[in-house]
Amino acid sequence: LIEAFKNHGKEVILMEALPRVMGNYFDKEITDEAEKRIKEAGIEMHLGETVKKFEGDDRVKKVVTDKGSYEVDMVVMSVGFKPNSELYKDYLETLPNGAIVVDTTMKTSKDPDVYAIGDCASVYSRASEKQEYIALA
Repeated sequence: LIEAFKNHGKEVILMEALPRVMGNYFDKEITDEAEKRIKEAGIEMHLGETVKKFEGDDRVKKVVTDKGSYEVDMVVMSVGFKPNSELYKDYLETLPNGAIVVDTTMKTSKDPDVYAIGDCASVYSRASEKQEYIALA
């Protein structure tokens, strides 16, 4: 999305509270490459910077962070994912964040007739050798 805006002549600033882009989802080798490509595309990055508030009357005109403030015309936010577990929280086994625990065929652990896929389900990570929640937008 950031490259699409940049390709249409917009000035783009990427702010990330973590010290790396996508740091919760990928290892350093991959995030280093992503950051390199973002920089090569001419996109300004502010890593390890937390948004504190937005200012403006009828629309956002300024973003205030823990390290400064930025005049803006528009804000696009992506603040992570959390499965909506209300429907199944007392019936199916879940991870602490609410993702449904499934086996390699996506069958739930507590009911052999229920399968789960997508952002509500966990996946088995060969890297960590355990169930993980890896939501991708």
